[in-house]
Order: sequence, then structure tokens, then C-alpha cells
Amino acid sequence: MTSPQPHQPVSIRETLTSIIIAFALAFVFRAFVIEAFVIPTGSMAPTLMGAHMRFRSPESGYDWAVDTWDRANGIPMPIQGTKPNAAIHVNDPMTGDHQEDDARRTKTGDRILVLKYHLRFGIRPSRFDAVVFKDPGDPQTNFIKRLIGLPGEQIALIDGDVFVRRPSDDPDVPGIESTWEQPGWHIARKYEAGSGLKSRRGLHLQTSLWQPIFSSEFAPLHPKKVTNARPFRSPWRANAGWDLTGASYRYTGTGNTTLRWDDDARPVTDRNPYNQSASEREASKRGWVLPPQRSGHGAFPVSDLRMRCGIEPDATGMEVSAVIEARSHVFRARFKDTEVSIDVQGPDGTWNMAVASGTLASPIAPGRVTNIEFWHVDQALHVFVDEKHIATYEYDWSPSERILFTTGRTLGDILEDTELLPRQNVLADRTLYQHGKPAISWTFSGGTFTLHRVALDRDLFYRPSLTKSGSAAGWSTHPDTTRTFSSTQYMACGDNSANSSDGRMWEDVDEWVAEIDSRPGIVPERLMIGKAFFVYFPSMQRGAIPVPSPDFGRLRWIW
Repeated sequence: MTSPQPHQPVSIRETLTSIIIAFALAFVFRAFVIEAFVIPTGSMAPTLMGAHMRFRSPESGYDWAVDTWDRANGIPMPIQGTKPNAAIHVNDPMTGDHQEDDARRTKTGDRILVLKYHLRFGIRPSRFDAVVFKDPGDPQTNFIKRLIGLPGEQIALIDGDVFVRRPSDDPDVPGIESTWEQPGWHIARKYEAGSGLKSRRGLHLQTSLWQPIFSSEFAPLHPKKVTNARPFRSPWRANAGWDLTGASYRYTGTGNTTLRWDDDARPVTDRNPYNQSASEREASKRGWVLPPQRSGHGAFPVSDLRMRCGIEPDATGMEVSAVIEARSHVFRARFKDTEVSIDVQGPDGTWNMAVASGTLASPIAPGRVTNIEFWHVDQALHVFVDEKHIATYEYDWSPSERILFTTGRTLGDILEDTELLPRQNVLADRTLYQHGKPAISWTFSGGTFTLHRVALDRDLFYRPSLTKSGSAAGWSTHPDTTRTFSSTQYMACGDNSANSSDGRMWEDVDEWVAEIDSRPGIVPERLMIGKAFFVYFPSMQRGAIPVPSPDFGRLRWIW
């Protein structure tokens, strides 16, 4: 039997060599593979958080974030972990529950992992990636935005959506002055990222970008005590036979019935609760209906929406319709037995029935809850039942058609209107988009039933804007500022479009960057760092004792 070899001591030289190799590998990995970043501001909120404060309503249990107080009003941002200088007044986005707090401590931004791009090896950015890059106006600063424009394209931001054209494939037609009226435009659909709606990336991307407007599951415990001004009332309205006071809605009436969203009480706009400003303090004391956002010219109506609820009937034979009226059209999903169909009514009142259809494994039946989702997003309609995709219908309008159906006016008529404000970009006047203001409803027949988690969510909305100085229309938000990107140029915008300094607004290019590319509003290829893919250390908070306290419940993938 062989005796064990005696332990050989490790020399200092071997130890130092191992440490040096480990550091070298770490630096190589950081430089060429994955690097960690911290998000400083809220231009991507609520998708990704910069420094912020987090609140939870004791009435509804809803949890939400608000930008670090007063920064947007020119008052210096408090040091992370410190208390604000004045009392904070905020409102629960679900119920309007007013909260006042003079001891709320700030949280740091999310810490993210970024997969480096290697353009020479074909590892390139894709549309709708959350990308990290050097700020073209200050290359010492890293920015994180969502990529919307790729090399060789033209981009048009219209009614919140991204339209794309490749002039090399669709050359200009002589005699057409407006870029947006040229042929070849098509909408960029987020759910098509990857390989279509059923792809992992496309479905998760669109799902992760829905921003909640209201859900009945966050109904307050004491509706009469929600605000200082008036008691809580559900934003849904209905006829006799309904009880809308709790987390679940109950119908005990007879005959057909309709549940309608009250847009007058709760407008469906691109307002982001994260941006609630100090100028809204006094308004917040008076109730949850707040004035238009401070940035731009008020909040824009949004009709890219997701309706959802869980239906629990008391008997068989339940029939349901989900309806979104917007852009001079009516979009409807109908559920009867095991059949699902999508219908569209045009401006002339004519219905196109069953433009898409699908089949359920089983009908909506008593004894269980059937979860229904109806999406209207990126000029497409989708139906999901119990998280399973059932049917899709896409409509392909050009930029000119989208503007006509959303505003009721032609693009040429709008561009010639000198009465609209701001005159530097008439398309940034929110009063134009009244035809885009949605009307949302559910209709039911077949007896009594209960609804659970009755909710409404909105999609990202890229606002038309002005440049930072306010002297011209923002890039790609007006036909005159729509350019063709070269083979090394990209465009990026923040998810928090109402409060993001991004490619729409940039005017300055750093002297060093100008040697690479002097065009403002774009991200040169050489400034691209990589794609953010994981939040590994969410919103670190420092309390009275300076010990990091990460919120591990918000670890998540970034789509």
C-alpha cells in the first residue's frame, strides 16, 4: 500500500501568481464579456430604476416608486440614503390614497449586468434591446436607453409607436415632399423581437413593458378613508346589479350588462407615477386626479392597451366581449362557448367580422376562473386565455394613415396649421389626438358571475417632443427631423419618455465624439457598450446604519 505524500507548502510566489492570474481573468472578463453598471436616473422607469423612493399604500397594498424628490424642478437631489428636506406628498396610483412622509429615505438605482457587444464577431444590437452606451454629449457618462433605430433606417415616432423605413429598399417617390408620406413604412412591433409573438424574447419583452393603470385587486380596505377630499370609487362604471366596491366585482342582475371604463375620472394617458413632481404636492392633497405632467404639454392619450380579468360564472353559457374604441375604429374580441373571434369596425361603421379566430380547450364555465387578456398594441390585436395565445390580427397602417385615424386630420393639414402649439413641432400638441382617446368596455351575457383582477395596462409611449433647447422639433418626431441612419448609427429613447433625455432631444456632440460622428440625436456604433440583461442587485437602500440592504425580491431578467 502506497503511503500518502506529505503536504507540500505553497510558496508566496505561487500564491501571488494565482492572484495575478485571477485578477487578469476578471479584468478580461469585465472588458470583453460582462460588466456591472448602476443606473443613476429614472429615464427607464418603471422598467429599470434610478435613484428613487419607494412607497406602499397601507390601504391597497400597492407598491410603487417615485423619482428622488425635486430633482426635476432644479433642486439638488438628496444624497442616497438621506431624508428629504421637506415633507413628501404622493398618491397611490391605484386608489389615490394620499401619503405624507418627511422621513422617507432614498434608494440607489438598480445594479445591472451588461453583455458586451462585439461588432467584429457579429454580436450586434437588436431593436428594443435595453442598451448601455457612452453619452455622445459627454462620453465620460454612461447612458441606458431602449434601442429603437438601427443602421440604414429612417425612424418616425407617431402616436407613441415606432415606424421604420429603409430607403435603400423603398426609394423616395418624386413629388412627395413629406418623408412620412413616402412608401415603405411599417410599424416596429415589440412582440416580434426574436422570431414572433411565440418567441421567448418577443413575448416576455412586450409583457414586461406593460405599465399598470388600475387593477381591482388593489381596491382599498376602507374606501371612504382613502383621500382627504373624497372616498375611493372604482374607475369602472356599470348599470344596476353590480357591486364594484371590493377586489372582485360581482354581477347579480338579469340580462346583458356592460362594464365601462370612466375616462373622465381616470384618463388613460402616458402619465407615469414615477414622475410625480413637487409642483403636484398641493394637488395630491385634494385627490388622486392630478394635473398634466410638468414636461411637454400635458399627458397624451394612449390606446395601446391590455384589458384583463378573471371570469367566474355561476352557470354555463357565458358570453363575453372585450372592446377598445380608438383611432376612429372599434376593436373587439368575442368569447362564445369554445370559439374566440376578433372583429374590427371601420370609420364608416361597417364591421369586419372574425378577421381572426381561435378555439379554447374548454368554454368559460362555472366552478373555475378563466383568465382573459385582450391586447391592442403596435397595430395588432391579440387574445390570451389562461396565458395561452389564442388569436392575432395585425393591421398595417402607414404613418399618414395613423395620423389621420388618430387626429381626424391629414398630415399636410396639421403641418400647415399655425394655430397649434408648440409651433416648433405642431405634432407635440396633445389636443390633436382626441380621436386616439380610447373607450374601453366589457360586455357579458349568460347570467350572474364574479370578476377577479379586473385590470387595465398601457404600453410604452414615445412622445413627440422638442429638442433640449426647445428651438426645433425633436429628432424623428416630425417629418422635417427624420433622417437616414448610416451603417454605424443607432437611435435610443428612454422607457420613461415623458422624462428622458434621449435621442429625440440631443443637440450637442462632444468634441471627441464629433471626430467619429458629428450628427446630434444618434449613438455612433463605437459608443455602444452592450445589452443590459439582468438586475442582480436591485435598488440598494441604506438606512440609519450604513449597511447595504438590497431588495432581492426584484432580481429579474431585462427583456
